[in-house]
Amino acid sequence: MSCQQKLMRIPFASLLLFATRLLGQSIPPLPTNMDPSGYVGNEACARCHSSIAESYKRAAMARASGPAEAGLISGDFTHEKSAVHYRIYSENGRVSGKRQLLFYIGSGRRGRSYLFATDGLLFESPVNWYADEHVWDMTPAYQT
Repeated sequence: MSCQQKLMRIPFASLLLFATRLLGQSIPPLPTNMDPSGYVGNEACARCHSSIAESYKRAAMARASGPAEAGLISGDFTHEKSAVHYRIYSENGRVSGKRQLLFYIGSGRRGRSYLFATDGLLFESPVNWYADEHVWDMTPAYQT
């Protein structure tokens, strides 16, 4: 077996650890307070990629999605055609409507919606915040 083949068998983590020690660099510890959803936030990457993280903070995309509680626009309304009342609120650190809302999508400049999970899959809630009109209403697919 050649030297190259033997090196290929070394686990990647061991190789990375060896390389960083050889170069005199340390590896920042991984986050220990991970969200059960697996979301670790931008801070986890910023430890090693600070210039990219700083640039990203200034981009509109940085505010386009995230954990629901970070981007909560609370409210309530009644859908006229169905007479169903919707309420979006935070209680005990959870953002809820008819279901627990996990993530937001949309910066809020034009609008915002929320995602919920069912059977391990994410779905968009049927309600949206429309910033131009300053109202909650149904998402376009649910307008009729």
